[in-house]
Amino acid sequence: MPSINEIRIIFLYEFKRGTNASKTVRNINEAFRENLVSRVTAKRWFKKFKEGDESLENEERGRPDSVVDNEELKGVVEANLRQTVEKIAGALEVSKSSVSRYLQ
Repeated sequence: MPSINEIRIIFLYEFKRGTNASKTVRNINEAFRENLVSRVTAKRWFKKFKEGDESLENEERGRPDSVVDNEELKGVVEANLRQTVEKIAGALEVSKSSVSRYLQ
């Protein structure tokens, strides 16, 4: 089975040959196995190539890791011991999961 990087190389190769994303997906899935790659993924990579970006690295996505200052968290919690994780997260401007992780 090809690796993710090998699939991306195939995407770039097919793009340079003028093959469209849908045909590329069909070819890859026929050659290796059905549902190995999706049209959505191929279209995203082809769009990137069309915009002139031929790097094969993922773009960073999502939120950056949040950092909760322990002293600040302690102060917010001690100010009101009955408040919810959601309210604490709002006060600290971090995610609820970050607060939960630090409270454990």
